[in-house]
Amino acid sequence: MTGNNYQSKAMRTATLKCFDPANAALGLTGEAGEKRGVRLAELHYHAAAGSFK
Repeated sequence: MTGNNYQSKAMRTATLKCFDPANAALGLTGEAGEKRGVRLAELHYHAAAGSFK
């Protein structure tokens, strides 16, 4: 599946809420928070194992 194909299929379920800048900003900060959690877990794992990346 190409990026354009995915985008057109995803837009079939889009609502007006999807185009709200505040909603987009909150979604982006949520994703950043998830990434932070993953990275934090990696750091703790490597610290416990005695190695750092």
